[in-house]
Amino acid sequence: MSAWTPNTAYLATAVVTPTTFAGYTWRATTAGTSGGSEPAWPVAGSGVDTIVDGGVTWSRGTGFRQALQAGVLSIVSTFAAANPTIVASVFGVRPMSFAAVSLPCFYMGSMSETIETSQGSRTRTFEGCSGFLADEFGTVEDSSDRMNLAADALADLFTANVHAASGTSLLKHVGTFDGEWVDSQNVRGPSLEFRFDLAKVTEGRV
Repeated sequence: MSAWTPNTAYLATAVVTPTTFAGYTWRATTAGTSGGSEPAWPVAGSGVDTIVDGGVTWSRGTGFRQALQAGVLSIVSTFAAANPTIVASVFGVRPMSFAAVSLPCFYMGSMSETIETSQGSRTRTFEGCSGFLADEFGTVEDSSDRMNLAADALADLFTANVHAASGTSLLKHVGTFDGEWVDSQNVRGPSLEFRFDLAKVTEGRV
């Protein structure tokens, strides 16, 4: 992620995010050097889509894909802090090896989307968005009990946080699927896939 930095020469079309990501990227529509302190980025719903920062003019761009990932990871991380036996670690992508992380481990999987564009606006639908929970094998009964508890607890979490991605979209948990993870050493463990469908989000000219 390319976070904004002070006193930096930016070319036109350069893209940054605020140092504290708030759901949007910002694109330089006038080249220049940024100011010595970070601007007060306009918030969603303010009706302000451009901001002057030193010699740079920034225009609001999309950040919805990032907001979706950040929103899901945020609510799961908060849940994990209170429930470390259900979710012990959280990652934005599948870890290279489960041997090196604390299990159970939640991570984001597919973020496939479809986009329809018409007259400068686009409608985005994340039809293939998934999160996964990977655990280690215990006995068959123990593994089953842990996965069932996790499935129920996370289903409640996702249902209670329908605006996790943004205030104008609905994160819909539409299915939970049993599976297994397999690493390069053919070590296996139980996993759950939490599949989401996202209500369509229409973005204006960006």
